[in-house]
Amino acid sequence: MLGVGFLGIMAAQLSGSVRKPRPSMTLEKGSAQIWQRLAAMRYDLEQPRAFEQWVYATPALEQVIGAEQHLALISLDYGAKHAGHEIAKVIDSAYAAQRPGALPRDLATWVAESFLSGRLDLFTASRLLTRLWNDGETWIPTEFVYIDSELDEIPSPAQYHHWDASALQAKLAEEVPRVEEMQRVAVLVARELLATLSVS
Repeated sequence: MLGVGFLGIMAAQLSGSVRKPRPSMTLEKGSAQIWQRLAAMRYDLEQPRAFEQWVYATPALEQVIGAEQHLALISLDYGAKHAGHEIAKVIDSAYAAQRPGALPRDLATWVAESFLSGRLDLFTASRLLTRLWNDGETWIPTEFVYIDSELDEIPSPAQYHHWDASALQAKLAEEVPRVEEMQRVAVLVARELLATLSVS
């Protein structure tokens, strides 16, 4: 069974010189939540139509991202084939104008909070945080990188339909202790990550 100590050793081997997340402008809670939602959409973690509903239901959005970018968002065709690409362009522009360099930390905050609240599973959270780490955000705790690697050996919910039902049940039962330990460690590390991001 994996322990915090063992994961810590593996993380240290992965990390090399770890740097802190880029400092960001202090935000009120409501504004922070808006930026985190934008960051999640930027990484395709929401369907365009659902995002469109949120855009129209969030009066504070214009004040947070600016009138120009708000107009761009409400002018998009969210049913278009390449809607996701167009949304990403607007969000990138909003970050460049209002919060340069803060997109990775906003996404990390959204992922950690969503994981701790149960909105994201261990597989998805680890994959997203590992993606940030691979993109050069080496302040991401490398426990997630190791967990993501370990989870490659275990069927994720998105893969269940590829498995024979009996074989899947047996495999998942076999992996319960390992997954539970990784879940426990991930919860601890996600809390530490949020604490770090809240003061950096």
